[in-house]
Amino acid sequence: MVAVVWLVIGVVLLAVELHHQSEGNQQSAINIADGAPKAAIRAAEGRAQAIASVYDAIKPAAPDPSVIAILQLEPLGKFADSDNTKIVVPYESAALLGAARALRSVMDAVPSA
Repeated sequence: MVAVVWLVIGVVLLAVELHHQSEGNQQSAINIADGAPKAAIRAAEGRAQAIASVYDAIKPAAPDPSVIAILQLEPLGKFADSDNTKIVVPYESAALLGAARALRSVMDAVPSA
């Protein structure tokens, strides 16, 4: 009889523990779901601050279009260095061609060593 009582007490304690774990898991899922949008907002704010910093650094120098073209081509080098096999084609390819022409004119003006 005593063994049965202890068995029942053990089962009840186990059920209570599982219930508390379930509530904890549920709260954890809620916290994660609440945190995801906040993390996305903070990441977007960080990118906006980075863009503003770059813009604020470049604007006072009043760069000519060839400098801007070179800066636009810089990320393409990163794509070329990656193992990714996808090709990125801009929606407006005229801007890319203009940047390539500006780069070519800059490179033609550089004296060869």
